[in-house]
Amino acid sequence: LKSIREYETGLVTRFFPVQGKLLEIGAGSGWQAKMFQEAGYQVFAIDLPSSFYLQQAVFPVMNYDGITIPFADQTFDIVFSSNVLEHISHIEAFQSEIYRVCKPGSRIIHVLPTPGWRFWTCVTHYIHAALFPYRLVRKQNTSEERSALQSQTVFLRKISGIVLPKRHGEIGNFISEFYLFSKQRWLKLFLRAGFEVLGYYPVPLIHTGFGILGQALSLPRRKILSRWLGSSAAIYVLRRSTNERA
Repeated sequence: LKSIREYETGLVTRFFPVQGKLLEIGAGSGWQAKMFQEAGYQVFAIDLPSSFYLQQAVFPVMNYDGITIPFADQTFDIVFSSNVLEHISHIEAFQSEIYRVCKPGSRIIHVLPTPGWRFWTCVTHYIHAALFPYRLVRKQNTSEERSALQSQTVFLRKISGIVLPKRHGEIGNFISEFYLFSKQRWLKLFLRAGFEVLGYYPVPLIHTGFGILGQALSLPRRKILSRWLGSSAAIYVLRRSTNERA
């Protein structure tokens, strides 16, 4: 996951202005925020205090409530998020918060999952379920891991959890996510919020929500596979208009 996010960083920075104040929403451990800072940007990062990735922080990530971005109006030249918006249930209202903290003419860059990601994650759901007995019997090194496996056992006893994939985002289900993760849906959302859409760029990588094969499938091979299997994520490049919304 870290190598995929770092690869995304190399792609998105070409859409940034040469310099400026940058906000990363849902920064997790701050892998990407740290890279942006090293590239010369003044970086601020926020995430929920419940984020699992904060335990592995490599950059100072500020806690926030998930509703109000804790900065003044028109603070940032760049706002960035990677695979975050689908996890926000009040997504429409949150676009207004992003708009509020952006300077007129600023860039907003979102990396978001595609219907292709949803499809291949559905497929690998069954591979993941089939490998569960192996994960259950292999030697565990810590009580925490044993506890996690016991929780998985309880969960997997529920037939629905085995037969049907779970949704990834905060709304809908695994079927409706084929639309919710579509280019059409994201663009409608951004346009309604008053942003100008400057571009849509598929990320030339294939990956799923289960990390099947993990590091055994290198980035170069993931790039090659994406030519036939499709991109798992796409970059949306937006701009806050220099004209105020009515």
